[in-house]
Amino acid sequence: MSSSLFTIAPTPNGLKGNGSTKRWRRKCTAVPSIEGDPSAASKLAKNCILLMIATGSMLSPMAATIYYPALFYIQRDFQASDLMVNASISVFTFITAIFPLFWSSLSDNLGRRPVYLISFFITIVGNLGCALATNMAMFLGFRIVSAMGSSSVMSLGVASLGAIFDASERGRAMGWYTAAPLLGPAFGPVIGGALAQNYSWRSNFWFITALTIFVWLAMLLFLPETHFPTRSMDDKQTTKRHWLNPFSALAMFKYPNIALCISFHGLLYMVFFTVNTLFTRTYTNQYGLSTGMVGLCYLPMSFGTVAGAMYGGRSADKRYNEQTAKHPNRIEPEMRLGGWVFYAGILLQCLTFIGYGWCVQENVHFAVGLVILFFLGAFLLVPYNYLSTYYVDCFRYKGGAVTACSNLARYGLSGIFTLYAPALQTDLGDGILFSICGGGLLLASVNVIIAKYMGPRWRRKQAERSR
Repeated sequence: MSSSLFTIAPTPNGLKGNGSTKRWRRKCTAVPSIEGDPSAASKLAKNCILLMIATGSMLSPMAATIYYPALFYIQRDFQASDLMVNASISVFTFITAIFPLFWSSLSDNLGRRPVYLISFFITIVGNLGCALATNMAMFLGFRIVSAMGSSSVMSLGVASLGAIFDASERGRAMGWYTAAPLLGPAFGPVIGGALAQNYSWRSNFWFITALTIFVWLAMLLFLPETHFPTRSMDDKQTTKRHWLNPFSALAMFKYPNIALCISFHGLLYMVFFTVNTLFTRTYTNQYGLSTGMVGLCYLPMSFGTVAGAMYGGRSADKRYNEQTAKHPNRIEPEMRLGGWVFYAGILLQCLTFIGYGWCVQENVHFAVGLVILFFLGAFLLVPYNYLSTYYVDCFRYKGGAVTACSNLARYGLSGIFTLYAPALQTDLGDGILFSICGGGLLLASVNVIIAKYMGPRWRRKQAERSR
């Protein structure tokens, strides 16, 4: 690699096509790029890419939650029903679940950098539309546009990081990356509550628009391309089939170890998202806190997620490096899974969900619930980070596809459960609701244990069938 931070990459061999294809090819290649093996890039280059991608990955969850403290004002201004207000949350979540499949497929043709730039421009348009909305239908429409754009990094981010970080250092990078989307739901309501209380709910979307423009400019100026299409672009049949099949990434579910881990991962995020969704309702109605105070009450959980991500990432790398040193002739991705930190994280995050539910149920002082939420964030990020890194270890060059599948499970389940969570909270109470969630997660964690011990055998059988 040259002495500069990034170098101009030569046009990849085998890329041919018509005028439109060539124009896209020039846009894919005439940008800062990493020569040769991306994992051989300098530490500075890797950290710069990590910072941009992690910041970008925070935008979608932040946009999803920044207006939570202002839901009352939006409902009042648009004279909307509870169903319509909840739909603005769920529709964003559903689009975020589905659209990464499309972006992952598109990046195979155009490269990752053009997709980042196109999708984040769409995000800017969507957030501007929300800020200027004059009725609930217009607001919902632009929420969909915003979700379509911001969801790209949810799948491409892992693929980009998987290309530049090798297995021995991937856990640390994934720690930062997985923390960022969870910081969005934590910091979003804090910022949104302060803005809504001092200005208006529209200021939430002006803020997220400005932040998205900043990230878009940073990517335009500094983000290198880490992936080029390798198949011939003059094969019209192949190109057409690829473009019309954004759900090709779903083929990842045919691998049982991936399917089992994603099922647990999806349930884990669903319960975490439920806590965030019901948090404003609980701390406003039950504890009588102001909009600004409710926003600040999200901070303990955000600090917990940072602590858990950093510790979980380094612990995952330590576990992997110890196991590969012990068994140098038999290196498997499943070596990353396991160890007392991993299993303790699963057990303790299940217990903290239950503990939080009963504290709220018994109307214990709200500060106790906030302390529990700090530990919930920390314990949740440990298995979350191990699993996110495990996916890339299994499919380094298909990281976008496998993460799109994980994203589909996480946000799909979250979107469905969000519609019913308020009614379940009313009918069951927080104690029973989160006891069911915590117990269900503990049972679902068996899937991860099965994947750990059966994964190598399944992978060998898959390799034999593909010969």
